[in-house]
Amino acid sequence: MSLGVENPEAHDAEEQVAWAAWGLILCGLMGAVTSVLLGLVGLFSIASGDLSRAVGGDELGSTAMVLVAAVQGLLSLVVLTGGWRARVLEGHGHAVFACVLLILPCCVFVGCWPLNLIVGIFGYFRLSRPAVRAAFV
Repeated sequence: MSLGVENPEAHDAEEQVAWAAWGLILCGLMGAVTSVLLGLVGLFSIASGDLSRAVGGDELGSTAMVLVAAVQGLLSLVVLTGGWRARVLEGHGHAVFACVLLILPCCVFVGCWPLNLIVGIFGYFRLSRPAVRAAFV
């Protein structure tokens, strides 16, 4: 059942936050896909040893690649779940934290940073509206 049937204010808030929530979900999915790909490249290069020798590196670089992929995956999961929680109007703090993560330049490796910046700022301003904040459970 839709929230709009029971509470018109919640329905309005759901409409106001819908684009931001889907943007967070998209950025989280993009980050998750890139983290899986980065992790696979790192793991294959550790297993074979050929890639690290071909580029003049060592196994330490491949290990760092896998660790960065793991951190990226965790941050992507936070952004993805924050977007979903914004979509269903639960966990306002989690959704705002996901937006702030996308704005921070230290999270540049989670997906596509220019898109992350736009989605993070847009989502933060949408989620900081008093009517939207009041509609969250």
